[in-house]
Parts: sequence; C-alpha cells; structure tokens
Amino acid sequence: MPVHRLPGGKRQAVFALTDELDAWLGRQKDGAPAAELGQEAIAEAAHEPSLAPVGMPRTQRALVVGAVVVGLLGVVLGGIYSLRNSSPATEPAPREVRFEGNGFSLRYLRSDFVPGFTPYLGQAADLNQDGAQDVVLSSSPNDVIAVLLGNGDGTFQPPRIFEQCPQSDRVRIADLNRDGHLDIVVTCTLGNKVVVLWGAGDGTFPRRAEIPIPGGPRFLATGDLNGDGWPDLAVGAFGQSDLVIVKNDEGQFTPSRVAHYEALTAVAMLDWDLDGRLDVVAGLQSGGMHKVGVWRGKGDGTLHPPVLYQWPELNSLPSDLTAVDLSRDGRVDLVLSTWAGNLLLLHGLDKGGFAPPQVLARAQGVWSPAAADFDRDGSLDLLVANRQRGTLLLLRNNANGTFSPSSEVSFGNPISADFNRDGFPDIFLSASLEKKVIVLLAQPDKAPGK
Repeated sequence: MPVHRLPGGKRQAVFALTDELDAWLGRQKDGAPAAELGQEAIAEAAHEPSLAPVGMPRTQRALVVGAVVVGLLGVVLGGIYSLRNSSPATEPAPREVRFEGNGFSLRYLRSDFVPGFTPYLGQAADLNQDGAQDVVLSSSPNDVIAVLLGNGDGTFQPPRIFEQCPQSDRVRIADLNRDGHLDIVVTCTLGNKVVVLWGAGDGTFPRRAEIPIPGGPRFLATGDLNGDGWPDLAVGAFGQSDLVIVKNDEGQFTPSRVAHYEALTAVAMLDWDLDGRLDVVAGLQSGGMHKVGVWRGKGDGTLHPPVLYQWPELNSLPSDLTAVDLSRDGRVDLVLSTWAGNLLLLHGLDKGGFAPPQVLARAQGVWSPAAADFDRDGSLDLLVANRQRGTLLLLRNNANGTFSPSSEVSFGNPISADFNRDGFPDIFLSASLEKKVIVLLAQPDKAPGK
C-alpha cells in the first residue's frame, strides 16, 4: 500500500478508490472529462466505499485494479520525490535587516522558510564536500535531527530527517572515525544516549551508533583529550548532574563519569593553560553556589582535579559556553551565558585562569552566542539571542576588549557561516517559537564597519 511519510515518522495511507479508477479508465463524473478531475476526484473519492469498478468481469476488474494501483503508486512516489527535492517554502520578497550601533551599520537581506519541524540548536559545516556550508539542526519537540544541505547561494535543500533521538539538543560536527568525512553527534536527553551519525561524505549518513549516557545527557563538546588524533567527547548529563568523558578508540566509544555535583550544565573544551593539551570546562553548582569548573587535561585522556571559580556576576547556572580568542592575544577566552540573564566574558590568562568577568549584556533569556567577524575588521564579534524579548543583538568587538551593542532585530538561535560564498559571514537562525528558519545574507555593498 502506498504511504506518505509525515514529520516525526508518522505515515498516512493512500487508497485507490472508485472515482480514481473511473478517472484512470477515462470515464466522466458530473459531465467533466476524466482528465480534468485530478485532485478534486481523489478528494471526493474519500467518501466512496467501493475499491473496484462495477459491471466488468472479475479477471478484467482485477487487472484494471492492479494497473491503477501501480499507476497511483507511481503518482504518489513521484509527488513525494518532488516534495523532498523542491526548495523549502520561502517568503516572496526578502526584507532588509540592519544591525546599527555606535559608528557601524551592517545590512542583511532576510528570507524565511518552514522546514516542517521546530528547529532548535545546530551547527554549520560542509557535509557533502561541495564547498557550500550545510546546517545540522536538533529539534527537541520533534525528537529529530535534520540536515539541510546548502546550495551555495544562501538557499537550502529540503531537510533530511533522522529520528530516534528523544529530545534532541546539542549538536556537534567532527570526523570521529578519521575517514575524511564529517560525522554528526547529538545528545538525546530523554533517550539517555548520545547518537552518532556516520557521514558518507555526500551529505548522507547511512550508519549510526548510540552511546548510552545515564541521567539525561544534554550538553556536549568534542576534542582530542589524549592526543591520539581521534576526537573524544565531554558530556554534561543534566538530569544526573554528571560530567562524563567518552573516549574514542578508533571509532569505538567508552564513557566514564569523572565528576558529580548538585547540578552540572554547559561543557566546553579548550587549552586553558596553553600547555598544548585540551582541558574541560563546565558550569556547575556546588555548596549551593554557581561556579565554573576547569579540569586540566593530562594529555592521556585523564583529568586533574578541578579548579573552581565563583563570581558575583555568575548569578545562575551557565546555559552555554563558547571558547574563542576575542582579544587576539593567543589566549582562549570564554563567553558564558546564564539562565538568569547575564552574558559574561572571561578573558583567559597566560598560565591558566580567567580575568574577572566582564558583563556584556544583562537580559533574561540571553542565549547561544555565535562568534564571527561580522564587520570584517579582523576581530571576532558576538551575535546573541535574547529569548525573552524575541530579539537578536550584535556585539561589535572594538578590538580593545570592549564591545559596542547594536540595535536589536527579530531573533532565533544563531549559526554563522558564509552560506553564499561571497566572503562575508551570514546568519542562519532557528526561530523555534515560529517553527521556521530565518536566513540573513550579508549585503557588502557598503563598507563593513562603517
């Protein structure tokens, strides 16, 4: 029986009924030629009980029914193929969006499309090796992982859906089996597992692996902790408040719990003390206080006992961590957002440690900072979503450790990459509340940063 695949893995049967058979046999209905019936006849046929034309010998009726079912199967499959290979529905005319602040104005053209699921968090990379940036998205409400292949002009192909990931959350992209093809890693919080989709290098992911992580794995980071060239994983199990390190031994994964606290949230990997070995950073709660913990890596996959930091500005648990060199001094800085609404910048010091926090923004719902050189002045800027106000804020790096805020525009969880290959960073937004995707393409007709 032909079936039509719906979002979330549901299926809907498609039946061949009397009016459809009449149409295929060249008959007329209500005086209209059969060729003009089309979808109207199929819709009306849903109320007819008979599945075969009457007044024909049984053998002939069976042949006709068989031929019609085969024909309808072709029509249905053809329609599904066209749906999966058509461009996503977009708004008819892109709208201009401007980020404007102290001495700068950046212009973008906005286009929206509905992907058929609720987009949440994601990451951009070239998954099919065609030179165009693609996007991987989680969809916590729909329990799916979606891959949107970029066309290289700022548009995307219809999403390819991978399921069986209950409450999909953080997404990371890395070559986990060192075959030259990028793979996808995503936490499945309610499934108590991390799912790995093995990439074939053409945008498909024919194989998968599941890593059991008890206690609701939600937060995720990747990096080579033991120097063997195989990316390992750091996982924050939010429900059980555990920090879990997953060793990658040539594509085989071994998880082990390394820490347990009253609460444990966002995780990141960075070379905190500039010794050439990756360290692990996580947000946590200990003794009723919110803190940031740093576990220095020994270079063999094991970690030293943590160094814990506590500041008054850390007014709640961290919801997200971004490790990036914002001051261009060779030291990795940490951008930290808290659930209570502070966005903090922690400048890294020479031999480990952080300078006192700099508050970049105070707003309930600050979320998901993305770093890119949006104004092309050589310094990384920050793009921040404010979930409470439904806006997006650009923080322009003044190249001296300070940032200038822009005006706020319509928002989503941001991903930044050059999606149309013009050399300027564009913006891909997951507008979860509106259940759509927003693409902002940079318009470099004016001098950047001016």
